[in-house]
Amino acid sequence: PAADGPDAEPVASFAQERMWLVDRMADGTPGYAIPEVVRLRGALHPEPLRRALTAVVARHAPLRTVFEERDGAPYPVVLPAPAAVPLPVLDLGEAPLAELEERAHALAREEVRRPFDLAAGPLLRALLIRLGAEDHLLVLVVHHIATDGWSMGLLWRELSEAYAALLAGRPPAQAPLPL
Repeated sequence: PAADGPDAEPVASFAQERMWLVDRMADGTPGYAIPEVVRLRGALHPEPLRRALTAVVARHAPLRTVFEERDGAPYPVVLPAPAAVPLPVLDLGEAPLAELEERAHALAREEVRRPFDLAAGPLLRALLIRLGAEDHLLVLVVHHIATDGWSMGLLWRELSEAYAALLAGRPPAQAPLPL
């Protein structure tokens, strides 16, 4: 959140301070990761999806915020909008569907277990796993210091809207939201 006044610097909320402290004590354990995995069936275009994700991150400052340590306390720093949010695409190749699903879920669990670096970021990671030509898993993992369960619903809605806009040849909503 922002402090009062036009020149005030942002300050960490009490909840963010608590999560930052727990993260420091947990020594790399991803206890505050909010993972969501969505199965996408039908034609999927990874590049517009990556661009849509980039637009959503550009719009929401909390998804671009890192927490530097200053005088033993977390200090939020909002990073500039990225040119592109990484969206690795893993193609699992050809195999029986049950085997592909098992491998995909193992990869998703691995992504969820990967620790976040709150000082360096990013605090949102995405992974697209291709099970077939029209069958994908989209894995989003966001640190709880940057989002909550309700906000994840908003993220998914805006991602869907931005993707649809890009597929239709329109730009996604771009106005950054206030902190």
